[in-house]
Amino acid sequence: MQLRRTFVFFRFLSASIFPWTAVILAVFFVAALAFIVPRYLNALTTLNIAVAAGGDDAQLVKALARALANSSTGVRLRPVEVADSRAAAGMMEQKQADLAVVRGDGALPADGATVLVFHRDAVLIVLSPGRKIRIPGELARKRIGVWPQSRENTALLETLLADFSLRPADIEPVLLAGADIASAIQGKRLDALAIVAPISGAATDAAIAAMKASGKGAISILDIPGAEGIAARHGRFKKIDIPEGFFGAAPLLPAKDIGVLGFDYLLLARGSLDETIVSNLTKSLFALRREVLANTPLAARMEKPDDEKTSIRALHPGAAAYYGDTEKTFLDRYGDWFYIGAMLLGGLGSALAGLLSIGQARGRRAAMGLIDSLIAVKIEAHRTLDFARLAELDGDIERLSTSGLQFARDSDFDEAGLAALQLAIDEARKSVGDQRNELMSAASANVTPLRPADTRAV
Repeated sequence: MQLRRTFVFFRFLSASIFPWTAVILAVFFVAALAFIVPRYLNALTTLNIAVAAGGDDAQLVKALARALANSSTGVRLRPVEVADSRAAAGMMEQKQADLAVVRGDGALPADGATVLVFHRDAVLIVLSPGRKIRIPGELARKRIGVWPQSRENTALLETLLADFSLRPADIEPVLLAGADIASAIQGKRLDALAIVAPISGAATDAAIAAMKASGKGAISILDIPGAEGIAARHGRFKKIDIPEGFFGAAPLLPAKDIGVLGFDYLLLARGSLDETIVSNLTKSLFALRREVLANTPLAARMEKPDDEKTSIRALHPGAAAYYGDTEKTFLDRYGDWFYIGAMLLGGLGSALAGLLSIGQARGRRAAMGLIDSLIAVKIEAHRTLDFARLAELDGDIERLSTSGLQFARDSDFDEAGLAALQLAIDEARKSVGDQRNELMSAASANVTPLRPADTRAV
């Protein structure tokens, strides 16, 4: 019975170890492919980008999306146009957009991390011809046009003027379109125009040109005293220096170096977006900037954001890796996993080899136990005086021989062991046969045979 249990145990090991090893290796390989390949190749990664509809930002996003679609990079952009910057930030908050173009002076999504600066807008307060206003505080009870017209730009103007003790009720904002600027100046319906746009661009140039051509006398741009301090206090504003004559030399506009306030339009990505994807996207956008520049001049304003150490806005790790030339290679990102996997596989292989060795050792011991059993049969055969018992020993030899053939089939015997088993079988059979013949001879002669032990005693 013990031999039978040992044999069954060994057969179980032989039948299970190798198939399960193959299954474990296959699962590990498939899991590695599923985890690593998509992150390394970024094959056809399409990102939804939310942007305010109808403006220059939307045109730039569409141009970049077309350029990316024709490039070899695996990242694609799907523009999603919304009402305004606030709505774009809301889409990211609701996880309906992977990227968003938002104003840096407004509320930013909690999960948004900066990728790049789309452009930097300045707030230029341009005084109508003949208006003698020296400081922002003198704009009280004045009609100030806001262009482009939007609730965000109106709120921005009120926030900036609040630093000069002006309340929203102290000014009269006038929302107007670009085509209305000339008629408003000619009709003397504006004391000043607040232009919210990049200082170098077609929109700002067109607005200033309309003001120059619409009235008698020179226009001027209001200097913002303490602009640097205001920017530092608010955190989301920037001081922008405008040199003398930047908008024209005849007459000089501005007439001297001035400082104004501005803010950034930011491209944000969800903080959970894969680092490699964002790094690849950032690299691609700057590489394609020149390609889209001819049709979308705003692309020239794309730039690296402030260093994360000095900025209140988080920089996405993928973008930081690109700016810092620390982009991780395939081995940098997943080398540790390969090392750990190799260690695990090595340990698994050692464990399986140990189990197999234990099984083989048990099998060899069980097989050699057959020889011991056959030796016991041989000894008992010499001492047996009963034909029935000899017949039982013949049956034992037959069963042990069958087990020996099974062990030989499973390669638990080497050549020496197999020869020893064969010799033990032959000797056991010979002993049983010899004892049977001796008993038969004694029976014929009517002589009682003696046991071997009795003979030695005599």
